[in-house]
Amino acid sequence: MSEERRRSKRLELDGNIKLHRLDGQPSDSGDTVSIKIVDLSKMGLGFNCSEQLENKSIWDTEVVLWTKEVLQVVIRIVRVKEDGDQFFYGAEFLGMSEGDQARIDIYTKFDAARKGEI
Repeated sequence: MSEERRRSKRLELDGNIKLHRLDGQPSDSGDTVSIKIVDLSKMGLGFNCSEQLENKSIWDTEVVLWTKEVLQVVIRIVRVKEDGDQFFYGAEFLGMSEGDQARIDIYTKFDAARKGEI
């Protein structure tokens, strides 16, 4: 999806989070899954994972930012794309605090300024 069509600016982030399924459905990979973050915005995140996760499943997450801050948020998987033995997922945040949204917004603006985009 092009940057112009996105609801908010994305931040490329090299980090990992852990997922814990909340909607009561069992997952093939157990209750906790490790993933690799591809991008992050105040609206959601994109990530790669070797585990197949169900579209529309709901997960509790702990996102660790490069500042070592931890954001605890609930996500819903809204997009799944298989690429060989890896999967790319798009997820939206459900109930993220305004403070955490503001922190991500500040980080994306800082990152854009660092790259000369603004």
